[in-house]
Amino acid sequence: MKNRKNLWIILAGIALLLAVMGVTSAWLVNRSALTTLFPVLKPDTITISNTDGTEMTEIDLDYVDGVDTKDPDGTIHIRRAFCIKSSSPLHRLEIVHTTNLESLTFSIYPASIDQKPVAEATPLTGSYGNEDGTGTLTAKAETLDNYQATADVADVHAYPLYWLAQLSATAGHEPADEPSRTVQSYTKKEFDVSAKAERDFYFTNYICEISWKETTKETDLFYIMAQSVAV
Repeated sequence: MKNRKNLWIILAGIALLLAVMGVTSAWLVNRSALTTLFPVLKPDTITISNTDGTEMTEIDLDYVDGVDTKDPDGTIHIRRAFCIKSSSPLHRLEIVHTTNLESLTFSIYPASIDQKPVAEATPLTGSYGNEDGTGTLTAKAETLDNYQATADVADVHAYPLYWLAQLSATAGHEPADEPSRTVQSYTKKEFDVSAKAERDFYFTNYICEISWKETTKETDLFYIMAQSVAV
């Protein structure tokens, strides 16, 4: 009886394996049929890099004598260049920052291929999506998972603001259904790891100008993010 029981377990296991193989085979056949109907699209790739093409992991926002400027009232102005490398001619920038520093402002200017500001350039337009509407530049206070206890209250300046820029379009690729800002880009073929093939990449330079008034030693988080937009 014991041997017969083991036999049934083995046979049941084989039957289950055959059933799984049958489902897998059917899925593969179905998947194969689908690929004949729908083309496989290469994934978009977008990165933020230094203007020389090297990978950028962070932007140094420390004040540098002789490079950055400071007004008599203590307002600091710094400018940092960065480059958007994208497989799409359309992209959008987003700025996320907290509001600890007094009078923190920023502007993103399109730059030419040689990393210089475009003549008479105006900054990208955009808007905050989560202002609190009180007249001060602070975010709407929302419940955070790391502040669950009733006695814990997050400082209003710790909530990040989200600023979304107008769509940026390489000349000749402006979409008809959405307003966009034309920017100067240059293209170069490079190997794309995700697509496992060479493809055209669009390189667009920007200059980020950030200003704040240095009164007390405060720290803010400031992130630049980019999203590739399908043509």
